[in-house]
Amino acid sequence: MGGASGREKALQKIIKQNKSGITDQDLEEIMMNTQFSEFELVKLHKKFMELDTKKRGKLTNREFLQLEELQVTPFRARLKYAFPLKSDEEVAASDQLKQETLKVEDYNDFEELLGKNDKTVDKLNENNKTKEDMKTGMEDVKQNLKEKDDEDAKEERKESNNNHEESKHEFGQDEDEENKKEHNFEGDDVKNDIDTPQFIGTLGLKAYIDFQEFCRLLSVFNPRFNIDEKVKFYFRIFDCDEDKKITEDDLYTVVNYLFGTLEEENGKDFSEEDRKHLVEKLFQEADTGQKEYLDVDDLEKILWVTNIEQKCSMTFFIE
Repeated sequence: MGGASGREKALQKIIKQNKSGITDQDLEEIMMNTQFSEFELVKLHKKFMELDTKKRGKLTNREFLQLEELQVTPFRARLKYAFPLKSDEEVAASDQLKQETLKVEDYNDFEELLGKNDKTVDKLNENNKTKEDMKTGMEDVKQNLKEKDDEDAKEERKESNNNHEESKHEFGQDEDEENKKEHNFEGDDVKNDIDTPQFIGTLGLKAYIDFQEFCRLLSVFNPRFNIDEKVKFYFRIFDCDEDKKITEDDLYTVVNYLFGTLEEENGKDFSEEDRKHLVEKLFQEADTGQKEYLDVDDLEKILWVTNIEQKCSMTFFIE
C-alpha cells in the first residue's frame, strides 16, 4: 500500500508542475512505452523544467540538446539524425496535419449526431431535406460566420491601429515592439561554444518537444529499453549520408569524430594513416557478407560484443 501511495504522489507531482496539462493517462502511457518508472519520470521532469527556460511546456531542438549528458558525446553533431529531431518544416507539417485531423473528427461527430438523433432525422424528413442538405447548410453558416468574423477583425485592427498611432504620438514609443519582445515564444536563448554555426542552422527554432516527446527521445538510453531501438540509434549515427547503409566513408567520418575527441582529451595526434587502417580493419571484420557496406544486422553483431545495453545508457535520472 505504501508503494502505491508513493507512486501516486510521484505522478501527481509531475501533473502539478507540468505546463501542458499532462494527465495520469498520459504518464501511464509514457511509462508503458519507455520503460521508465514513475520515480524516474519525476527526475526526468525536473530535467525538462530546467531546460524549459521560457516556461512554455515545450523545448526547441537546441534546448533539448543542452541536456548535460548530450553535450559530452563525441557524436553530438550526429544527434539530430540519430534521434531523429524534427526540422521546422516537419513541425509545421505535423501541426497542419493535426488541425486537418481535428476538422475531420469534428465533421464525423456531426454526421454521427445526425444519424443518431431520431428527432432531427424526422424533422429533416418532414421538410423534405436530406443530411446532405443539412451539411451544405452548415457549411454556408460557417462561411457566413467566417466572413462576418473577418469583417469584425478588420474593423478591430483598424480601430486598434488608430489607437496605437495615437499612443505612439502621445508617448513616443512603439508598444507593439515591446509586446513582441515580452511574449516572444519562438526560438530559444541557448548559447554555447560546442556547436558550429552549420550545425546550429540545421536545428530550427520551433518548440515542439513536450514532456511526452522528451521521454520518448531519451528512452533509448534506458538500460531496460528495447535493444533493437538502441542499435537503430547507433546505425543512424554511423549512416552519415543517410542512404540506409554504412560504408567505409561513413565509418571514416565517425572515426574522425571519435579520434578528434580523444586528441583533445589526451593531447595525442592520430595520423590519417592510422585512422584509415582502423576503418579498413573494422570494415573487413564486420562486413561478413562481402557486401561492401554494413546493414543493421552487421552493426548489431558488433554492438552485441560491446555490451550495448550499458554503453547506450544514461543515468540521467539519478542526482
